[in-house]
Amino acid sequence: MDLHSRVLDPGISGAPDIVPQSTDRRAREHPSGAAAAASTPADQGLAAWASPPMEVVASIGRVERRMSGSETVYGPTVSNRPANLPDFERPPLVEVNLGIEFGALRPMRAAHVGLFWSGLRADYPALQEQPPLNSAIERFDEPDPPFSISFEFAESPPPLRAWLLSPDSSRLLQIQNDRFIHNWRRMTPEAPYPRYETVRDEFSTRLQQFTSFVKAEELGTVDVVQAEVNYVNELVAGDVWQGPSDLGEVVTMWKASEVAGLRTPEEVRVVERHRVETDDGAPARLYISLTPRPNVGGKAAALLTLTVRGRPTDGPEGISGFFDFGRQLIVRTFAGVTTSAMHTLWRRTN
Repeated sequence: MDLHSRVLDPGISGAPDIVPQSTDRRAREHPSGAAAAASTPADQGLAAWASPPMEVVASIGRVERRMSGSETVYGPTVSNRPANLPDFERPPLVEVNLGIEFGALRPMRAAHVGLFWSGLRADYPALQEQPPLNSAIERFDEPDPPFSISFEFAESPPPLRAWLLSPDSSRLLQIQNDRFIHNWRRMTPEAPYPRYETVRDEFSTRLQQFTSFVKAEELGTVDVVQAEVNYVNELVAGDVWQGPSDLGEVVTMWKASEVAGLRTPEEVRVVERHRVETDDGAPARLYISLTPRPNVGGKAAALLTLTVRGRPTDGPEGISGFFDFGRQLIVRTFAGVTTSAMHTLWRRTN
């Protein structure tokens, strides 16, 4: 499944932002949100899921939730980063996505998404609608199905995929009737990366809210069938490389063809797929993708995307455990497929 929000692709802009308007009477009377105005049993249920624990402690890292006016602030995270994991002071990372796919919640409609959003507006004040994501379950015991085109006549409209965005759009929740995804995006070049543990812990908090909401609204059960970790790195030409033919100076997985009379390549695309095993021996897949992207500041650019997909063990701890495995595999692979010259540029420290 394609988790990343494609914030880097200017050709995909999505729907216009829907700026919250205080049209609901309770919202006008209680600016802090619907949870503060809960009076009926249904409202009390909404208040229960919309208020996460004041402190969330996970197996790695710590998220501290504190209130500042009507906004929820997360941080700081105390990182327990593995000591031998490669690290960079200036990583080219521009997007991190953590997500799950689960059995479709057939009764879920746009109204349910709006109700869920009403409890999160302080942290995610804008909403966009996007086309739905297709299922992309990894298969290990059978060959991939052949490509085909099919038509279906559905009795209900196609599933809505909603984006809930933070004030600066750097944090994003994607919700669909069979998806729950949390993205961090670098919106400005100087924006710091909050680190993986912060992204993972916020995903866990929001997923807990979502599963509580699904149960309260009797929409079904969030039965997870796959988890995915996705890192997107932006490579911009500079001292080490100037164009597509120089990408061999950036990554070790490609080198320019040396054929007489062949001009330099206009663009380079490389995709690798690897079967791997999780820490408990379960099958998973690693994808490494090098693709061109529009020039950045007049300089050639490319995206190096690494993705790990697989089925986690049951429960929230299983999901976090798979995320931890995927993150470590991605970071080590990234260090392995990029050159020492780029490591120096990115100031590798380990």
